[in-house]
Amino acid sequence: LSDMLEGASASGAARKRELEERLQAARRRRRGMEEALEQLRGEHGSHFREACEGPVHQISVLEDSISELQRSSSLKLAALRQQGERVGGRTASLEEEVFGAQARLAAVDRSTETTLGRASARWAPALRARSSWASASAQSR
Repeated sequence: LSDMLEGASASGAARKRELEERLQAARRRRRGMEEALEQLRGEHGSHFREACEGPVHQISVLEDSISELQRSSSLKLAALRQQGERVGGRTASLEEEVFGAQARLAAVDRSTETTLGRASARWAPALRARSSWASASAQSR
């Protein structure tokens, strides 16, 4: 009986060691799996943040670019408007000068016509006389 008891005890002890080793191995596998799971969670979190933050960053860059384009366009538009106002003012000034010059030219034309008319009336008899003298002189030759 004592041999049986010792055999059963030794068999039970061997079975206990085997079960403890299997339990230790299962615990090591579990720890390895927990570590792998935590690593996957960390990687997933970083990939998820990158996936979410990437487009947000791109949108922010595009919005900044749009704002800069709008600001520079507004400045260019204001500068072009000022330039247009200056050109418009200069055009009006030049038109006034042209109208003044045309009025002076018309006055000079009228004065010239009047003067030519008076000169023609005044010198017409002398020119007729000279013309008849030149004809007479040509006939006498």
